[in-house]
Amino acid sequence: LFVGRLVCDIKVSAKELIRSRSYDLGTLCQAVLKINDNQRVELEPEEIPKMYQKAEDILKLISFTMQDTAYILKIMYDLNVIPLALQITNIAGNVMSRTLMGGRSERNEFLLLHAFSEKEYIVPDKEFKKKETDSSTSKKKPTYSGGLVLDPKIGFYDKLILLMDFNSLY
Repeated sequence: LFVGRLVCDIKVSAKELIRSRSYDLGTLCQAVLKINDNQRVELEPEEIPKMYQKAEDILKLISFTMQDTAYILKIMYDLNVIPLALQITNIAGNVMSRTLMGGRSERNEFLLLHAFSEKEYIVPDKEFKKKETDSSTSKKKPTYSGGLVLDPKIGFYDKLILLMDFNSLY
């Protein structure tokens, strides 16, 4: 169904482009389009099968669906999703479909790969580890070995030293 077509999920794109308490359509309409809460009809999933019983309810359902689709398109235009994704793809050198899916780490990896290639470094192939299917090991948290911490030696350094703690790496 989607082969050869780019899928642009505004929820994924909005998470990268704006800060919001929630990224559902109603909240995005309020935050981006400045639409009041009462301007958009929010249907509960239980209501939808009931709307197929009468022709006028089906027309209402179609109207609500078309309105939501128009809101999605407006949000996409207001956030400039496609042009920004194209620029990011051109800079990173990856595939646009992956950019639209929000793979930040993959974009960083491609940036590094291109930078190393320009410097004529040989980059090793990416290694993929097989995931174990054993259910007993999947419940445990992954363990990481920490960095080597040396005991300080008094008087070893006679100038200033810089201590950097990369908290996000742990």
